Amino acid sequence: TFALMQLAVAIASGTKWLDRYQPTRKGAVFLGLAEEDDDEVQRRLCDASRGLDEYARSEVARNIAAHGFTGHDVAFLRRAPDKSIGASEWFDTIKAELAARGPWRAIILDPWSRWGGVDAETDAHAATSGVRLLEALTRLEGAPAVIVAHHTRKASKGSTGPADASDARGSSAFV
Repeated sequence: TFALMQLAVAIASGTKWLDRYQPTRKGAVFLGLAEEDDDEVQRRLCDASRGLDEYARSEVARNIAAHGFTGHDVAFLRRAPDKSIGASEWFDTIKAELAARGPWRAIILDPWSRWGGVDAETDAHAATSGVRLLEALTRLEGAPAVIVAHHTRKASKGSTGPADASDARGSSAFV
């Protein structure tokens, strides 16, 4: 979450991410954190922007639409009574809101377990359906990069070696 917030700051301000990676161009970022409230999101953004000059901080304030969604159902997927999986009303609502407020350079969502919804981490069909919805967001004005944090398994390599795609929790369809 901290790294994603710093990435949002870098894209919004045009400054380096992790003091190393320069965004190719700056722009508007939607930052949706499903395990934080708005106050915590703002506090963390302030912390992530602390070392920036006044102009860069003003760009962060202008270019980041950050929201905390703790306590809210933000699942993009719903299972219908016939057991089919499709987009939730929430997905349709947020996609329309993002379309109205674009163009976006990036859309950052954390974590997938909350945004994906029903079986998105355990069922290959649900995961594939979720990825399809994420891909739909890349077609919004500005062709934003869509970046989604995904939890790793508790038994991931950690200190025994570098992490890789096989450490992702749940369905391999997301990988």
